[in-house]
Amino acid sequence: MLHSFASAVLGPAIAAITMVLVDPSGFGERLGRNARYAAVGNAVAAGLMGMCAYYLSDRAVFLFAAVLAIPALAALATLREADSAPIRPRPTASARVPARSHNRSWQFLTDRSLIAFAVCAVLFHLANAAMLPIAAAAVTKRAESKAGLIIAACIVGPQLITALLSPWAGRVAEAWGRRPILLIGFSALPMRGILLACTADPYLIIAIQLFDGLGAAVFGVLFPLIVADITRDTGHYTTALGLVGLAIGGGATLSTTLAGLVADYLGVGAAFLSLAAVGMCATVLVWRLLPETRVAAEN
Repeated sequence: MLHSFASAVLGPAIAAITMVLVDPSGFGERLGRNARYAAVGNAVAAGLMGMCAYYLSDRAVFLFAAVLAIPALAALATLREADSAPIRPRPTASARVPARSHNRSWQFLTDRSLIAFAVCAVLFHLANAAMLPIAAAAVTKRAESKAGLIIAACIVGPQLITALLSPWAGRVAEAWGRRPILLIGFSALPMRGILLACTADPYLIIAIQLFDGLGAAVFGVLFPLIVADITRDTGHYTTALGLVGLAIGGGATLSTTLAGLVADYLGVGAAFLSLAAVGMCATVLVWRLLPETRVAAEN
C-alpha cells in the first residue's frame, strides 16, 4: 500500500516540477529524458538488488532500497526553486482549440479530448499489464532452472529500450505532433500479443518483450504531455494527471484478473490473443477519436 501511494504521488509531482522548471518548447524532450533516467534506474536497481539477494540475503534487498532514498532526498533538496516558481505559460491556443477561461476551468473534466485519452489509456493498460505475468508463468513451466534469468531479461531488456527511445519520443512528439507517436507506441501492443500467442520458445519471448519498451517509452512520455496540452490555462494539470492515473490503475487491475481467467479456461494462447484484441481496439480509438492536442505557438 505504501508503494502504491508513493507511485501515485511521485508521477504527478515530478511532471509538475518539470513543467515549472522547463521551457514549454522543451517540455516533451525533458519528459523523455526523465523517462530515460527512470528506466536506467529501474534496470540498475534490479541488477544490484539481485546481486544483494544472491551474495548477501533477501533481507539485504530491502535495506538497500531504503538506503537509495538518501541520495534521492539529497537531489530533491536542490530543487527548492520549484516551490515558488510560477507555471510557465504554454503556447497560446488557436481557434481550433479555444483557450479556457479561469472562471470555468473545471470544464476540462468534460473535455472530449481528455475523456478520449483516458479511455485509450485504460484499454492500453487493460491489454498491457497482464502480458508479462502470463509470459513469466509460461516461461517458468518451460525453462525450469533458467526461468529466473529469462524473466530477468524480459524485465531489463524493455527498460533498456525505454531508456534509448524515451528522449526521441518526446522530441519527435514536439515536432510531429502527439497522435503519430502515440499510434506507433499503441500499435506495438497488439503485435506483441499476437507474437507471444504464436511462440513457446522462452528465448524468443525475450525478444518479443522488447516491444514493451517501445510502448512504455511512448506512453510514459506522451501521458503527461497530452494531459498538459488538454489542461493548458486551467491550473488543474496534476488533478487531471491523477484522474487519468486512476483510470489507468483500474485498467491494469482488471487486466491481470480477466486475462488470468481466460488463461485458466481457454489457455495461454487465447489469453494473449484477447489482450492483443484489446490493444488493437485501443490503437483504433487513438486513430479515430483522439484529436491532435499539440498547439503551435503563435508568431
